[in-house]
Amino acid sequence: MTNGQFVKYPSRKWKLVLLVVILATIGAFLPPLASIWLFCAEKPLVILSGTEWVSIVTMVASAYFGVNVWQKHVEKKPIDPSASGVGNEDVTQVVESNGDDKEA
Repeated sequence: MTNGQFVKYPSRKWKLVLLVVILATIGAFLPPLASIWLFCAEKPLVILSGTEWVSIVTMVASAYFGVNVWQKHVEKKPIDPSASGVGNEDVTQVVESNGDDKEA
């Protein structure tokens, strides 16, 4: 806390998004450059093409935003202590089926 304000650190989700985007970028651009410059290959080594890079970045970004929306949704729900299974609740009896409703 600095001057009465909380310091906001990047979340683990955001760090994971950056890691995936950086690794996808390295996987898309480094192998072709290395194969041409270092190994003097006639045809560049393509591990991850541009369309695959765009797909990965799009999936990661949409997953990140979806998780943030879901987190806000879960945080808004009131906590129901009776749903936790802990407390002075009566134990419900399990009704066992005798199997008459099964098809042959």
